Amino acid sequence: MNLYIRYFNDEAVVASADEAYQFLCEVTKEVMDVKHLEQLRDYMESPMTFTKKFKVRNRVYYIGIKTDVSTLEEFKERGRQLAEERADKATVKEQRKSALAEERPGWYEGSIVFKRVVFNVATGKNEYVETPFAARLKAQSIEHAYGRICEHILSRPDVDPRSQMPSVKGKNFKCTFLGETLPEAVATVATE
Repeated sequence: MNLYIRYFNDEAVVASADEAYQFLCEVTKEVMDVKHLEQLRDYMESPMTFTKKFKVRNRVYYIGIKTDVSTLEEFKERGRQLAEERADKATVKEQRKSALAEERPGWYEGSIVFKRVVFNVATGKNEYVETPFAARLKAQSIEHAYGRICEHILSRPDVDPRSQMPSVKGKNFKCTFLGETLPEAVATVATE
């Protein structure tokens, strides 16, 4: 395991605590206390994998990050790759969010699993019970369909208002667009 060290704008990837100590003595332009070498050795030997901040003096720190790369260029390239992956995930999240709000008037089929408050006679206490609910409805978007389903559930007299609805983006809510008009096969089932 190697160690990435950064002190202000000076940075390096080193293979041992001794190399890190030598690097820090060079960039700080002072002989550092031996306790820093001991701290670096303890950090490198520990199973801890997260970034560690080391104090040089009052309000002056350097950071250390354990890494399996051997050069500074590899470390920076891996950082760029991780940043790109995060940006891609953020883009996908934004696309999903915009798909929920996309105006598409018509018929939707939505299913939801919500936590319903139910009184347990055996314990004399209220408890949450996961309860499925499905409906076909007219709406302007997926978010609108979600809002209408939640409003309907919570307005029912047999549902306690303390019941909890899942997130529109969560796995406990599913919604599909059926079309601008209700398909005949679905319409016959709905009217029977």
